[in-house]
Amino acid sequence: MKKAYLKWLVPIAALCVMVGVACFIYGGVVKKNAVMQTINMLSEKVTRSLYSADLSVKTAEVCNNTAAVSFELMRFDEDKDKIVKMLKHAVSYENAQTAVVCDQNGMGYNEKGDSISLSGTPMFEEVKNNYSRGGKGFVLVSEEGYFRPHSIAIVNHVGFADGMKGFIITSVYYPDLHERIFPQIENGITTALIGLNGTVIAGDNEGTNFWENTDAIVPKDTIKLNISQRKKYFAEVPGYGYVLMVPSDVTNGAAVLLIENKTIAEMTALDVVWYRVFVGVLFGAICLYILILLLSHYVERMLSKFLGKKEKEETEFDEQTGLLNEEAFILAIDKYSRLSEVNSGVLFALNIDILGKDDTLSKDLDNQIKEFSGKLTKNYRSSDFLGRGKNGEFFIFLRDISEEKDIRKQTDALQLFMHDIKADNKMFGTKVNVSAGRAIFTKDGGCGEEIVSAARDALAVSKGDGRNSIVFYK
Repeated sequence: MKKAYLKWLVPIAALCVMVGVACFIYGGVVKKNAVMQTINMLSEKVTRSLYSADLSVKTAEVCNNTAAVSFELMRFDEDKDKIVKMLKHAVSYENAQTAVVCDQNGMGYNEKGDSISLSGTPMFEEVKNNYSRGGKGFVLVSEEGYFRPHSIAIVNHVGFADGMKGFIITSVYYPDLHERIFPQIENGITTALIGLNGTVIAGDNEGTNFWENTDAIVPKDTIKLNISQRKKYFAEVPGYGYVLMVPSDVTNGAAVLLIENKTIAEMTALDVVWYRVFVGVLFGAICLYILILLLSHYVERMLSKFLGKKEKEETEFDEQTGLLNEEAFILAIDKYSRLSEVNSGVLFALNIDILGKDDTLSKDLDNQIKEFSGKLTKNYRSSDFLGRGKNGEFFIFLRDISEEKDIRKQTDALQLFMHDIKADNKMFGTKVNVSAGRAIFTKDGGCGEEIVSAARDALAVSKGDGRNSIVFYK
């Protein structure tokens, strides 16, 4: 009896030790996850605020872009009336203050047709420095001048039809831009809405250059790259804390948050406390859990013997062909959809009808289907998914294919493969009809079950036609 107790006690004690070690190690993981959740919360908060704040600026930017293209067909002086009319349209939207066109010396006129001069103002000097050779972007108006201080100047370089080079500038003013983009941000977090050149348009240290202020903290080149690619960026800054960047349509730049270590520790403290409570409860209940587990295992064995049942291990492969069965095939597509950045592909459903089937042919059918499955495997990449449907059809899912020319190329290749099968009487020993349906992922279905259903529907149409062709899902 003592030996029996000892037999169970040793693994239980070993399990307790392993759980303790695992909990200690996993504590670091919990802390990291808490940090990530906090960062994601801040990211979503800023993203929503940016979306709500950028509508009028985006509208003004579109007007600027349209006007810049139109002005290339107009002369600066001779077509002044037409240009003024377009400038009036540019300031007809919410928060748009004024719009001007000027030459590279800052001389020009506004939406009222009045002459203006921007020469010598700090804002215009920044415009010349950044956009005199072309391009478009945003400049923060930080000082009193023609434009209202703290407004956003939307700038487009323009080449007029008479050869003159200049700019179209539309001013958009947000009196509460900082509050709108960074609402209820915790203390200890440095916030900045910046342009690509680093000018802080709203937030802490407004009007200064963000890259110069934070040169020793943030990876400037990496953030600029992610801004240009319109991707969010998050990284840990050794000795400081964390940096979060959310691309901004308002500035063609980004909203940047610098979070100190002590601030992130305060924000994640509750998660750490709950984890410690969880560990305590876990150790308090672990013995009871083990006893219940052993009891359930014992009852299961008794019931299994009494009812004479045998456990059967389900396989994900089709027994006849060695290809994925339908359920596993669908799961493989769903897993690919979750993990892949490309998330595209094309699915073919292929059916072979054997004509003139007799007893002799039936005996060899298994071998013939296995041979055909082997040909499928050789014809496609190891990264593609090959499967067998419940109704006997074959599935071919080609991953990472989205271009129309690539889809057409694969479709033509399958059509040729179908022709070879039909022409080769040796494979099945008699004539066959080959039908196929095609569906595009994710256009015709956003998950494994949907895309398989779409390809199967297209296959049904192909079988009905009886033309040995591929039918596209519509």
